[in-house]
Amino acid sequence: MTEQTKWGLGGLTVGLVTGALIMTAVVREEEDRPPMVVRGGSLIFQNGIPNSVPSKKWKKNGNDWEMDHPNGKPTNYFIVAVVGSGTCGLAVVNSIALEYRLNGGGTKVYSIELKGPGNKIPMIVGENLAPVQGDETTLNVTDAGTLIRVTAGSISCQPMSNQPIYVLPLK
Repeated sequence: MTEQTKWGLGGLTVGLVTGALIMTAVVREEEDRPPMVVRGGSLIFQNGIPNSVPSKKWKKNGNDWEMDHPNGKPTNYFIVAVVGSGTCGLAVVNSIALEYRLNGGGTKVYSIELKGPGNKIPMIVGENLAPVQGDETTLNVTDAGTLIRVTAGSISCQPMSNQPIYVLPLK
């Protein structure tokens, strides 16, 4: 990777994060659910932003996971921001697919979806998820592997492993 490419990707990252933070400020008045941050190395789902937006614990709901926020407002869409190769960027969507390559071979798809009768809530869907010991605001995939593709609306992107994916719930 050339130095020019690194600077270009760094600029894109700063632009996406800045855009996501501006959108967070705009929607914060109507939305009380914290944003989710997906980290790619070993597929980590966090919520909240340290020193900015408080996080919630994850709780199991059947086979899925949701934030422990019983009085949270319903969610209609997500804003997702992804940096990588392919068709990346910002999109407003109602579901996000995360393709994960297992170190032992094969792939799994995890998703962030809106579920529930009437009032929709954000749910993490997929097998072998568990809260990180000592930090119930972080879910981790227990199978070793790597996030290889994010698909959400117009986005079909191979994310950069060192760049988080931001998911902001919208009312």
